Amino acid sequence: MKKFFAILGGMGSISTENFIHGLNKYCGAKDDQEFLNYILFNNASIPDRTNYILDKTADNPIPVLTKSLKMLDSLQPSFIVMPCNSAHVFFDEIKSNIKAPLINMIDLAVEKINESDIKDGARIGIAATQGTIYSKTYETSLLKYGYEPFIPDNELQAKITYLIYDNIKANKEIDLESYYEMLDIFKNNGCQAVILGCTEMSVFHSNADNGKEKILIFDADRILLEETIKKGKALN
Repeated sequence: MKKFFAILGGMGSISTENFIHGLNKYCGAKDDQEFLNYILFNNASIPDRTNYILDKTADNPIPVLTKSLKMLDSLQPSFIVMPCNSAHVFFDEIKSNIKAPLINMIDLAVEKINESDIKDGARIGIAATQGTIYSKTYETSLLKYGYEPFIPDNELQAKITYLIYDNIKANKEIDLESYYEMLDIFKNNGCQAVILGCTEMSVFHSNADNGKEKILIFDADRILLEETIKKGKALN
């Protein structure tokens, strides 16, 4: 087999499906042999990352993440991607257990903003799980680049949590109207852009009417996807 990369998915499975669909759709293949070579481990058994971040008595996902990455690493992929923003809270710890490069989607997303026309000091909204918000992974990175992170208040975070957990993760019909309402709240609070910092949020973006997304979107999952395609094509 030619060189390949690996994907640790299942966090959650609907968003992993969205990532794989994009991988195949946007890689530019014109026949079977031009598609990318990759192995997917959709480990839906990984404990919820946010539950553990907020409550250390909850099931710990780190051992399962580590074991899953080690299994993929044993196959000697050229690199590994992990489409789950909240899992990146444990990035340094789990990365130290494998040899293959593990791509950091949070770094990629904020670097993408920094490469854009958005000026220093701009207010950037963060649409992510409570765990990601609590861990300040995006907040710290945005501040490093000179941006003003906009952290959702309790009411907005409740809407975001509903969209992630009660809509997409619950495998229900996509509630795009609530998604558009969420984006409008960010815009009305002076945000120049929003980071979709949860892979479930990317499912909304992938199915949205772009004309109704009235604010600039930086979709961390899509940015990781683009980097994966770039690196994956270089292997062929």
